Amino acid sequence: MTEIQPILLSAITCNRVIFDKVSGMPSIIDIVQTINAPRYPARHPQIVFFCELTNGHGTTKAKIRLVDAQEEEKIIFEKEGTVQFKDVKQIVTLAHLGSLHRGRPLRSDRSYVRNAPPL
Repeated sequence: MTEIQPILLSAITCNRVIFDKVSGMPSIIDIVQTINAPRYPARHPQIVFFCELTNGHGTTKAKIRLVDAQEEEKIIFEKEGTVQFKDVKQIVTLAHLGSLHRGRPLRSDRSYVRNAPPL
């Protein structure tokens, strides 16, 4: 039996994600497209990887991997876990906070999972 993969709806790196307490909807703050530094390796004090997935079936393995744009084999950050889909139409939001130093994760201690109801 082949495993059906969830569909990635969005994937964004930013400095902060704020979740509204009433609606639960996310606001993405300060999108990070590049990290410009006078020299490398460089330190980026806080970075959030934000993504939304749908079409998941039950408990699904998930992996976040940020790679060097010039060298895709060079992994800058990687985190694995599981996501629970209660309904195939459900949208699951993942937001993971970390920081980078010398091209390696310095801190990787907070994750947030939001399960939106099916459309």
